[in-house]
Amino acid sequence: MATFLDELRWRGLIYDQTEGVDDLVARRKITLYNGFDPTADSLHIGNLVPMMQLARWQRFGHTPIALAGGGLILAAVILLTNSEMRRTPAPDRAVHGQ
Repeated sequence: MATFLDELRWRGLIYDQTEGVDDLVARRKITLYNGFDPTADSLHIGNLVPMMQLARWQRFGHTPIALAGGGLILAAVILLTNSEMRRTPAPDRAVHGQ
């Protein structure tokens, strides 16, 4: 019997993955996210594939999160080390193209 991830592989939507993902997804539902460039003027056709991927995961009962704009910047800042944070502009000072 094919699994959800087998379906994604068949469609060519998985190139590489972390070891153990198949077992994890078989055991429980997961939360996953995709970030969209907050400096872009708008979303474009290149954003369609990850959005469709998030929708597929949701149809199979998982919890997708789409981050865009200031939410993506804030999530990135949380993950940075203190030295890297000093080089990251605050969301209210981020300027398109810089």
